[in-house]
Amino acid sequence: MQSKNIVLGLFLLSSVLIYAQNARDMDRILSEKELSYTQAVQFILPAAGITTKTASEKGLLPTDAEAEKKISTGDLSLLLMKSFELKGGIMYSFFPNPRYAYRELRYRRCIPDSSDPIAKVTGEQFLHILGRVLSYTGEDL
Repeated sequence: MQSKNIVLGLFLLSSVLIYAQNARDMDRILSEKELSYTQAVQFILPAAGITTKTASEKGLLPTDAEAEKKISTGDLSLLLMKSFELKGGIMYSFFPNPRYAYRELRYRRCIPDSSDPIAKVTGEQFLHILGRVLSYTGEDL
């Protein structure tokens, strides 16, 4: 009986530590004035249920040259469309690039109409957009 209590206590402690880590990550992202490509990928891949191997095969992982590059709304849109395997309109089907990915997510109301596709994304904007995409796809954050 005592061993069950110890196991239960360790389980509860680990879940609290995991939650604290996620809260710290969320606070760190929220405070970012311009999000890097790497930071975006670190949140998007787990949310989309993608492993590192699958992400590598799909070309979703940043190269060394772009890892610390600040991500624009258009680049974020393309990353989200590819990660969640969202189907786009005719133009996105023929030309899967940041421009048409941005337009598709704006059409789906995942991105505010007032946004600019070349503007750098803040942490707050990122979490808002990711939340809208997750809501659109029926996933949970």
